[in-house]
Amino acid sequence: MSDAIIGPTIIDGLITAIILFAALLLAVLVSFFITYFAIVMVRMKKREELSLHMVTLEVRLPKDNEIKIDAAEQLISSLSTLKKGGWLSFMEVSDVVAFEIVARLGEIRFYVSMPSKIRDLIEKHIYGYYPSADIGLVDEPNIFTEKGQVAFTSLVQSSANYMPFKVYKDLPTDPISAITSAMSKMSEGEGAVIQILVRPADSKWKKKGKAYISSTKKKESSPDQATFKVDQKVLEKIDDKVTKPGFETTIRLVVSAGDQHLADLHLKN
Repeated sequence: MSDAIIGPTIIDGLITAIILFAALLLAVLVSFFITYFAIVMVRMKKREELSLHMVTLEVRLPKDNEIKIDAAEQLISSLSTLKKGGWLSFMEVSDVVAFEIVARLGEIRFYVSMPSKIRDLIEKHIYGYYPSADIGLVDEPNIFTEKGQVAFTSLVQSSANYMPFKVYKDLPTDPISAITSAMSKMSEGEGAVIQILVRPADSKWKKKGKAYISSTKKKESSPDQATFKVDQKVLEKIDDKVTKPGFETTIRLVVSAGDQHLADLHLKN
């Protein structure tokens, strides 16, 4: 068999095709990065604008308040309406609402911070579930001092988003009493904040939760694959969780004290 002979015209054509393909690929990549960078810049600008127009409300309730804790669940669920919709929603920045418990010497106060444009909406939601609430516009609370030492941390979920937590219905005592008890230990010049930031999440976590339930039940029903390691009650709680609105959530704990040891101790408590 004789060797194939390729003429210079064919070789030139192949080289030209490769160069054109590389140029086209480079153009696509450059366009993608330019578009991505533009979207990021737009979102950063909108996020900065929101941060510059945040307002803080102090919320007080009478000591004889007997509204059940279910009202808080309903209040937060109602914030799911803040989710941005539409085919250009990826360009938008969802409004964030911050719930804060702030402790100083002899006092513990509750605050809600949000972009000024949704202040009226948040106030109406709070009054809707807590008609006796006293709500007032205040300056952003500050626990820091010039010579104070700071300790801080945030809580991170170690399991999948659809996995259940213990909720207030599963706890034998008022869950907030232990928190406020630890925060009431502040001395002069000390302060502590628990901040919970929430914004509506999309439905991807729900789909993953439903898929996990389906695959687990299918596996456990097979004699060859069953492990019996998954508690049926866990599946029931996941099923209950995915029926409710979800929120992207950040939980921060910050303490300021006269020296680092005290700050770390308060934070641990």
